[in-house]
Amino acid sequence: KERCSKYAIIETISECSKMKTHLSRAGLLILAIIVTALLQADTLAAVQDIRVYQEMNGVYPPLATLLFFLINTLPSTFAEGWILFLGLALLLTLFYTHKYLDEKNTYAVPAIAILSIFLLGFQITMARYDVLILLLLFLTWKAFEKKRFRDSAIFLTLAGGLKLLPLIALPILWQSTPKKNRAAILHGFLIGLGIT
Repeated sequence: KERCSKYAIIETISECSKMKTHLSRAGLLILAIIVTALLQADTLAAVQDIRVYQEMNGVYPPLATLLFFLINTLPSTFAEGWILFLGLALLLTLFYTHKYLDEKNTYAVPAIAILSIFLLGFQITMARYDVLILLLLFLTWKAFEKKRFRDSAIFLTLAGGLKLLPLIALPILWQSTPKKNRAAILHGFLIGLGIT
């Protein structure tokens, strides 16, 4: 018995070490993206989307408008503040994915960012707020997969607070959820609505 419990403890420690290593490596990838973006902040500042966000010339949903306003109040340039906010969003997505969803998906977060940069280009990926919507939709999907229905509805509602189009998926989310868990969807939607 003693030998079995010792092996179980050693295996548990080994698994925790592997998970922390995955989280650390994924976090370093995200930090590399942030540093690279900060080094190109002057280039990003010239991109039309950044100028529109900074001047708030346009009609944006309430959460997006609040986000642009808050970044405008930072002591840094808008482009630097935007990059730091995107980095924070990536790191928070990484943390949530690792802690609540599945350590196998830990590398998915930096992979999303790197693939977006590779496919769309650095300036488009880092200068548009659609990346935030992509992260929230990723979290919606993964939380739903893990039966975290309330979290899934919160993420979808937050994505809708940034751009109204993701709210089209709300009826699909509702219909796909088992009837006994639909109260969690409603609760998550109300929480998300309260945040936006």
